[in-house]
Amino acid sequence: MHICVKCRKEMVCDKNGVGANFGHGHVYCGDRYKCPECGTKILFTNSSPIHDLNLDKQEEYLNMDKKKNNDDKSEIKVGDYIENCKYHPVLVTEVDGDQIGGISLIDGSWPNLCSIINCKITKLSVKDAINIAIHWKDHPFHDWKFGERIDKKTFDERVEKFLKIMGWENHKYWKKIS
Repeated sequence: MHICVKCRKEMVCDKNGVGANFGHGHVYCGDRYKCPECGTKILFTNSSPIHDLNLDKQEEYLNMDKKKNNDDKSEIKVGDYIENCKYHPVLVTEVDGDQIGGISLIDGSWPNLCSIINCKITKLSVKDAINIAIHWKDHPFHDWKFGERIDKKTFDERVEKFLKIMGWENHKYWKKIS
């Protein structure tokens, strides 16, 4: 039995065949459980890994590589909004395996291709994507050139200014990157 600590409710299995992928074919097979009260999810796995190099033995995989794991990236679909690795808000028009593409809300460029695993992309709400586009000239990276490094002080100043303009001082996205 699996109990949600927060709600004190028994968790129920909502998906069988979920693998915890640690990379290079190192996968622990498991089942995903969900709290019926608050929606908290856990993955209950076997104690021994299997070799699943092609990631084709489970129905779904949870990427455990923290360097490459970005919130909700595995659930991005056509019609969603993301911030791509150039910091543009993008309307997703295609998802093909690891490749994701879409139309920039900043300059209309297309296809804006990114790797779901290797690029730093973030899923955005419609409201956040539109707000970033509207306030692009105030965005901390509006004049940033891809690959350019900026010092931490400049970064922090730009982010703080943008947060105040957008009213996002407590926004979860900006807490994550600052």
